[in-house]
Amino acid sequence: MGATCAYTLGILDAYSTQHRAFLASGFVCEKCHSALHTGRWMPNIVCLDKAGKPIPTLQTRSRGHCFECQVCQHRWPLSRPRSPLSVLWFGLAASFVIGLLSASVLPSYGIIAPAVFVAFVATDWCRLDAEQREVNWTAAQANFTFFLYPIAVPVYLIKTRRANSLPAILFALIYGVVVWLLTYWGFIVAG
Repeated sequence: MGATCAYTLGILDAYSTQHRAFLASGFVCEKCHSALHTGRWMPNIVCLDKAGKPIPTLQTRSRGHCFECQVCQHRWPLSRPRSPLSVLWFGLAASFVIGLLSASVLPSYGIIAPAVFVAFVATDWCRLDAEQREVNWTAAQANFTFFLYPIAVPVYLIKTRRANSLPAILFALIYGVVVWLLTYWGFIVAG
């Protein structure tokens, strides 16, 4: 059961096929076939950044590039590359569902869940776009984007696109309005 959940969540989180196979196998290295788990069922592996230097486990999502077996030094990628466009499509597809769930499951919290969802989409899009353009984008900028995305996304677009920033800002504004309209439509349908 746990292997199936790990594999499925790995698909949703864009893990590489090698890392999903590692999770589904119960933390067994595909090269040396060693069981790489601690006594607490945590994987006994090293996470590396793009330069090949070890990083703390809590920074895996933001800086992790690949994993390394501590027995045979076999490396496999953490995730498969995602495009910024896939995040935008996911945001459109999920915004109506988030509106439905917010109105029916979390009625006392109202607009909080959709606001957090839009902040996640904006932050993830900026992160992926920065990776694709090879722009240095720090954790502080990610936090700033998450909490103040209506200001941070246009600032990011101006920083990365300079002369072509106006069409990108207009697209981001229209995209944000469409996502919020779909969310409110979900509120209306559920309410």
